Amino acid sequence: MSEENKQELNEAKSAEIIKVLGDTDWGADNKAQMKAVQLLKGLALSDEPASNAFMKKLSNASTSIAKSMKESMEKSDKEIVESAKANLTKTASMFL
Repeated sequence: MSEENKQELNEAKSAEIIKVLGDTDWGADNKAQMKAVQLLKGLALSDEPASNAFMKKLSNASTSIAKSMKESMEKSDKEIVESAKANLTKTASMFL
């Protein structure tokens, strides 16, 4: 197989992986999640421009999601601490 044919085949594989990832409901269950992980592994190991562009966009999106979730969890933790303080204060005042 010529180098040009290999390149075309790799480009086609990357395009197909990206399409399948777009059609996959990653959060459906563990099986779907593992399918997505395996497909992402294929893109991660590829040097195709489309694969690299997809991985960059995925990195940006996942970083944004992670920051948002971290902020949400920190806010939730603060609310739990404030609620516990309020309950302790209320309980303590009952004994004074």
